[in-house]
Amino acid sequence: MFFQLNIFGIVLILSSILALFVMYYSIKHNDNRIYFYLALFSLFFFFDAFFQGLDCLTTPFMFKALCGQLSSLGYIFVAPGWLLLVYCLTHNQKDLPHKYSVPVLTVSGIFLLIALSDPWTHLLFSHISLPTGVPYKLQLYYSGTWIYTLVWVYGFLLGLISIFMLLKSLITGSKSYRNSYLIALVSSIIAISLSGLALTSIYPGFSYTVSSYLVVFIFLTIAVFVYDEFDISKLVNESVISEIDVGILYFNDRDILSDMNPVCESLDFLIKIFNLMLIIFLEMRKIY
Repeated sequence: MFFQLNIFGIVLILSSILALFVMYYSIKHNDNRIYFYLALFSLFFFFDAFFQGLDCLTTPFMFKALCGQLSSLGYIFVAPGWLLLVYCLTHNQKDLPHKYSVPVLTVSGIFLLIALSDPWTHLLFSHISLPTGVPYKLQLYYSGTWIYTLVWVYGFLLGLISIFMLLKSLITGSKSYRNSYLIALVSSIIAISLSGLALTSIYPGFSYTVSSYLVVFIFLTIAVFVYDEFDISKLVNESVISEIDVGILYFNDRDILSDMNPVCESLDFLIKIFNLMLIIFLEMRKIY
């Protein structure tokens, strides 16, 4: 039998389809740099989730091994992709400087070449076999080398850097994007915690890495489609419009008020004071 049905594999395939939709949605918002990195992260997550999902849902060894190899196009780059997205979010749509982004992506590229050449070199995995006797182990069993451990540590460190940037922005950054920072921070902490379970004896061999970024992707999807937390108007106009002495209101594409500049907030306070004084004046007229 070529296919085997299981919930985890189906969830991964469905999430990969969702990743394609998020990528398409993000590409349409090409005027927003954050959405560029969201599309990039969605692409990496698609490769990871789709091929690991096929690994779970199939039985032939060669096909499962091929899917595991192709998933490296995603799982090696999801951590750098998340770092680039977080930096852009926390630095007002700025790109990570080349002196940092080039080394980060170069190291990931080297790891990818090692992963793709692994069937011949065995640099990443010393032994690969079919899972036996463990109901939760749906994918092939991989015995990782020290390079595999290095790949995991590298992704873990990039995740910690992302958490540090989000914590700093949550404390000192723009209040307009506090919800965005909080959503990204919570998802990052959950992802790091899940990824760390790979080092424990709890369900050894389970795909904690793809599960951790599945949580991140779900949180991102909620932030984009439910709360409009990556709305470009806030990031592009905040630093300029906040200094203009005219009240300005921000509305999203559903005509819902999402923000206002400081002058408008002051006007709102003055209007409330005026209304209160008017009510007092009218009541006094009734008395006299």
